[in-house]
Amino acid sequence: QFKDFVINAFEKYLSFIMVGMHVEGFQWGDFCIDTWDVNEDRYDYSMNNKSDATKKYLQMLTDNSIEFKYSGLCKCNNWKRFVDIMMDCLYDNVAPYSFLFYVPMADFYFYLHNSNSLGIFYENKNEELLQFITYIKSLNWEVTFTNDEFFNE
Repeated sequence: QFKDFVINAFEKYLSFIMVGMHVEGFQWGDFCIDTWDVNEDRYDYSMNNKSDATKKYLQMLTDNSIEFKYSGLCKCNNWKRFVDIMMDCLYDNVAPYSFLFYVPMADFYFYLHNSNSLGIFYENKNEELLQFITYIKSLNWEVTFTNDEFFNE
């Protein structure tokens, strides 16, 4: 149900969303922790000894010509597939953190969590963000841990 929410909630923003890693300079191939060979202290992007979720993720990168060592932003061409694969990595605990998603037209960032929660970061309140929050509330999703009254308006 959370995957469906994510797929549908951001539909109007899909042509604008920029996807990036959670840590500056972190590489796209390093998203899943089983790509890191602890004994050798190096990354291994082969399909050998990887979880099914990691294999799907690495294959998605390959299919979309995203180099494993790339650390910049991307636009998402197939949101449903991306969310399915990324959330499976989070649910299977092979990815410790979500990507960060930037929605320029509403000037907010969001991330997804394996607990089926969504984090939203914003600096300035704006009408587009308010519309998004109103949409979330209309679905009866619980809003918790707010740092201001904006969510309670």
